[in-house]
Amino acid sequence: MSSAHGLSPTDTLPWIKAAALPPYQDPPPDRPAPPIDAGWFERSLPGHIALLAAGLPEHPAISDGTRRMTFAALDLATRRLAHSIIAARLPDGPIGVLLADDAHYLIGILACLAAGRHCLLLNTENPPDYLARIVEAAGLAGILVATAGTSVPAGLATVPVAPALADTTPAPPLPETALRLGANAPAIILSTSGSTGAPKAVARSQSALLHSITPRMAKLRTSPDDRAMMIGPPDTSGAVSNRFAALLAGASLHIADLPRIGLGGVLRLLAQAEVTMLRATPSLLKSLARLDGATAGFVHLRTLLIGGDALLQADLRAIRARLPATCRVHYGLSQSEAANIAHWCVPPDDTHDPVRVAAGYLGEGVEALLVDEHGQPVPPGEPGELMVRTARAAVGDLAAGRLDDARFPADPSNPGRRVFLTGDIVRITADGVLVVLGRRDRMVKINGLRVEPTLIEAALRAVPGVADAAVAARKEPGTVRLCGFVVPATPADPRLLDTVRTALREALPPHMRPSALLVVDAVPVAPSGKPDHAALLRQLPGAA
Repeated sequence: MSSAHGLSPTDTLPWIKAAALPPYQDPPPDRPAPPIDAGWFERSLPGHIALLAAGLPEHPAISDGTRRMTFAALDLATRRLAHSIIAARLPDGPIGVLLADDAHYLIGILACLAAGRHCLLLNTENPPDYLARIVEAAGLAGILVATAGTSVPAGLATVPVAPALADTTPAPPLPETALRLGANAPAIILSTSGSTGAPKAVARSQSALLHSITPRMAKLRTSPDDRAMMIGPPDTSGAVSNRFAALLAGASLHIADLPRIGLGGVLRLLAQAEVTMLRATPSLLKSLARLDGATAGFVHLRTLLIGGDALLQADLRAIRARLPATCRVHYGLSQSEAANIAHWCVPPDDTHDPVRVAAGYLGEGVEALLVDEHGQPVPPGEPGELMVRTARAAVGDLAAGRLDDARFPADPSNPGRRVFLTGDIVRITADGVLVVLGRRDRMVKINGLRVEPTLIEAALRAVPGVADAAVAARKEPGTVRLCGFVVPATPADPRLLDTVRTALREALPPHMRPSALLVVDAVPVAPSGKPDHAALLRQLPGAA
């Protein structure tokens, strides 16, 4: 094991394995298991789509509000665009996917892989400076764009998608260039800023992706009669994992353009398409649940997948109140660096933590170790930073186009696994459930005492008259200042902040009370779908 983790490369450390699951975690008994055949993990993602196109050619695959595509059409479009990528004769290196969040985005991913190229997922909502930095880190060879003439960072070569997909001529078979599975070949590259704010290009293999989504498909019993919707930006780990988990099971995938249709439009689309599986962040689901049409929008759901950020018990109760009684709620812990670390079907009577919803049980093939700030194992029952070893981890970070696996060293006892320090502070209960206490990079020390902002946010949301809240830490010379932001349930309540201060004096010790409180119209959301704490801090009086 790398010395960066401060641990000896032995298998004598107290690694924690997945616990035996209680009956409530069993898959729905009335639904068939997905057909995972002998060649499942050896097939590329485009290969899986080709197989579905042969078996379910006219079955709906993707609907994005503009176009509807069958699996046969999806496979054909993948091959057409892959030929265009090969014909472009781009130099070695990954290809960026800079497209709107619609069917073409997924076709772009599949076509890159079918052409034997790994791809960097980009988000058109990100500012140009961020895009330029992540493009430099990844060392791109070119970028897929909608049409010729699209402005791209650094003047890179572009491959327009529209002409290739408008072509009606038959697409010939592709050469055998698809990335081999099983080897540690980068395939899909995700950008993440981590704790530093500087973007990293995290590379994952197709094999790791398949190993992360297959248990999820089996647990959810996803099948061709499902209609799935995954709301959120297309360049995140959650989007990639959940969208391909739906498609590879033969389900119909609906993509909602949230900026264009708004929250009300999402609810109408959920009802019109009779969506059975929905995946979204806690922030988005809280906003949807507050709308008058939430119950009607959620009426067809059998499965709700929540991820991307911390989920509070109070927020889950508000969301469950709008769901059908038979809808199963799933929540877990995933990262760009390692998908599906922990997961479970959240029981209605969960009591593992009074404030937060637990992340669930370790995933199949995942082992955990909790370490202190010096990288040493903590005593049993104590909280610590979560380290995992798994075959689902990323294969490395790209720096100027070169793969660096320093953050993901191979496990000496099993070279097929990699070891990764997650940055999450967790505790593991006696029955094997992970409770995430917070992010190491969000925790702050006030007067020498550790403070987790999520607990303060929960206390703020419990105050009558507060519809939503967030807490951000503002670093000032020689100190750290906690700043609280509250969204009023009813506008123009001049006494709201006085009510909040009184409630916090009763609920929190002095070092956990924000020194600044501000009423805001809404908690801003970053392109990732998570609260944008930097944008909140800019609203403070005197902020630069």
